[in-house]
Amino acid sequence: MKSTSLLSFALLLLALISPHSHSKSITIGIENINYYPLYAYDETADAFTGYVPELFDTFGQAYGYRVTYIALPINRLYKMFYGGEIDAKFPDSDLWNVDSRKDYSISYSSSIIELQEVMFVQQKDKELRLSDFNRLGIVRGMTPWKLFPVIESGQVSVLEANSPESLLEMVFKGRVQGVVMDRNVGQFLLLQMDRTISLNINTKLLESEGGSYHLSSINDPDLIADFNEYLITHAHHVLKLQARYGINASN
Repeated sequence: MKSTSLLSFALLLLALISPHSHSKSITIGIENINYYPLYAYDETADAFTGYVPELFDTFGQAYGYRVTYIALPINRLYKMFYGGEIDAKFPDSDLWNVDSRKDYSISYSSSIIELQEVMFVQQKDKELRLSDFNRLGIVRGMTPWKLFPVIESGQVSVLEANSPESLLEMVFKGRVQGVVMDRNVGQFLLLQMDRTISLNINTKLLESEGGSYHLSSINDPDLIADFNEYLITHAHHVLKLQARYGINASN
């Protein structure tokens, strides 16, 4: 009986000192848009679906984090992130809103998703060159950093919309010439929309490689360190999750 008690005590002590035995609540702010299969916010259910929230959920279960999500418009998401009202932000990149980041020490995770960013256009603009491109649609608050030079020069004007679906409709109706979007997301959304809406991909307007999405935190670098470790130690599960959602994530 005594040896059994000692064994139980030893197992309990081991659990208590395990590096991932803690239980900590964290709040991750995510853009409240439909960017499925990567992530999508269902306002009715007040819940996120898609590859990214499921990835965060499995990470939390493995590393002892109780993850809560808060859906926010992009501009408010930045405000709450910089104000320390949320523990982490997704998506994020050190290439976005560079000037606003200068006063903060931000930790970024390894790449979660390597985006396949393309320009969706009408059929007639499939071969359009950048020199003839002048109207871009973006989700309100997003940073079209790849086209920043031509926007700053005044060559390209920007029209904002609240959702990716609205942007695709704007391209179809000719209000803008194109919209930059992840290939998987754009193709998925077009399948869900009015079947009369048909768009093409222009390969001439974006010369650079696709960007990447990261998890970021100002106040909790340990969270980012744990998540980076998870991406390595659970790489097999991450690959299976990517395959299930039909996406190419971090390489």
